[in-house]
Amino acid sequence: MAPGTKPKPKVTVPLRHCFNKPSADVVLRSSDKVDFHVHRAVLSDASSVFEAMFALPQEPSASGEGEPSLPIVPMQENAETLHLLLGVLYPGKGPSIKSPSRASDLLAVADKYAMDGVVAHVRRVLESSGFLDEGYFWVMAVYAIARRHNFTKLAAKAAHASLKHPLLDLSLTGLAAMSAEHYHDLRTFREACVCLFDYYSPGDDEPDESWDMTIEEVWNSVDPDERFNCNRRDFGEDVVLLNLDECDDCRGRLWFRLHLHRLRNAFSKNVSGASLQDSKLVDQTVANIGDCDDCRQKVPMELLEYNRRLGDQLDLELTSMNFWSHVLK
Repeated sequence: MAPGTKPKPKVTVPLRHCFNKPSADVVLRSSDKVDFHVHRAVLSDASSVFEAMFALPQEPSASGEGEPSLPIVPMQENAETLHLLLGVLYPGKGPSIKSPSRASDLLAVADKYAMDGVVAHVRRVLESSGFLDEGYFWVMAVYAIARRHNFTKLAAKAAHASLKHPLLDLSLTGLAAMSAEHYHDLRTFREACVCLFDYYSPGDDEPDESWDMTIEEVWNSVDPDERFNCNRRDFGEDVVLLNLDECDDCRGRLWFRLHLHRLRNAFSKNVSGASLQDSKLVDQTVANIGDCDDCRQKVPMELLEYNRRLGDQLDLELTSMNFWSHVLK
């Protein structure tokens, strides 16, 4: 913009809607002065608050020409929110819910005017929408909404979806509406899920037999429905990971334990089997093997396969983790 040039005034485009039928018998006026011509019967059927309001004697408003006009109900909600609400009360006549924030706005109105049917509609939309696939902040927003409105099924679904993302501090989520209690429940559930990994990673003070058993359990794991078996490679019988003590040159048990520590760290940040598939995890482990050329040649492909099999196992176990059983203890 050139010096001295006045900025162009911001042009506000009036909201366009179809709520202007002559059959209407009441007007809802938004906080930004947009009128919606609607029907008392529809509002009364949806809301006990409006039903009680319309049961009171109503005096018609006067038009500019002195003729009676429709009663006007001033609303505290803006036109966009009222348009969204009326789109639920008049199916197909208004916009759909496009984001968790709009769902939250609509639920606030529904709670205010005791519109149980609208609350149920928003819950169904959230449960069937793809919002949980849209990234961390939308997942957290859906979780916050679900907990605030006691949508138990949706809260558990959102908690599972959150596992695929690093969990930010509550202050960084930007969700003032999420309570500290609900955030703590999410952390509790996440920690319980991360602990699934510990079954496959015995402590350093555990006997070698425990390590051998867990390694073999992952390597030889068989899913009951053979969901993953079709992708398994045939490595034959000479597998380094199943014979970690046979090579004195590379201290196999040591570098494998370091490898599991790296896997757990990755899993704790992104609680899904996919977090174990990063080839950099294998590269770091191979660098720890030392001068054992034989193992350095065989181990990379074995570790990639091991990581995939372990990820498959963890994903299956994650599906059986019950959110509410962990947060209601």
